Amino acid sequence: MKPLSMTFDKNAGEYRRYRPGYPTAIAEKVVSILGLHKSCRILEIGCGAGQATNIFSDLSPTQVCIDPGEKLLDECRACHDNMQRYSFECSSFEGYEDNPASFDLVYAATCFHWLKPGFRFRKAAWLLKENGGLAVFTNRHTKKKEGFFSEVQSVYQTIAPELVPSTPSMPMDEAAVEDNPLGLFHQAAYDREIKYTSEEYVGLLRTFSDHIALGERRLNELCNGVHILIEKRYGGSISKTLTTSLAIYGNAQR
Repeated sequence: MKPLSMTFDKNAGEYRRYRPGYPTAIAEKVVSILGLHKSCRILEIGCGAGQATNIFSDLSPTQVCIDPGEKLLDECRACHDNMQRYSFECSSFEGYEDNPASFDLVYAATCFHWLKPGFRFRKAAWLLKENGGLAVFTNRHTKKKEGFFSEVQSVYQTIAPELVPSTPSMPMDEAAVEDNPLGLFHQAAYDREIKYTSEEYVGLLRTFSDHIALGERRLNELCNGVHILIEKRYGGSISKTLTTSLAIYGNAQR
């Protein structure tokens, strides 16, 4: 059975169309904090369909984009084939090979949590130049407890009860306890309000790993139920708060 991290490749087209991008303020902050220069060398971990692939394009970097999903990589390559000095490699981060101290920046957009704890920071540090840095940023939809986000739970309860959230416990911050030779330089969060039509929202649902794992029949049934709810009760569209968190790491001795 494939791990959930490998389910995204199944719906690569939807991933490209419906997954949101990232605030330009993230790139500005990373460049400022790390002092990145034009023509620097960058590694993008888990590029997916390319939502964050061009975020540092103003630097005219030599950029290597890796992803273990062949279809996702094809989507990313097709969207950025006009960008000079960008290359694309089908590889996991764990299996990626390069020389030590090769990159000024290594970054991961909404994928770092899929990487192997106890290994991910060490390998990133090994790949970074002395003054290089690691940027980890993640999009998270902030779920409201009223309106559509309350009412839609009944759809999930009927069709996919295993996706109905239980009372959340305080999550443990793995990054705070695992082996990490890098120092934390900066943290920030950016909020955006995104409006989705019913079509766009169910398209987004089709890119979530736990939803894809339901199988095509149940996923279609779930998406149909959500689509009907948005159309009949919310005028065909809903809004959702998207929070993008950013953490920048670097050599603690720099």
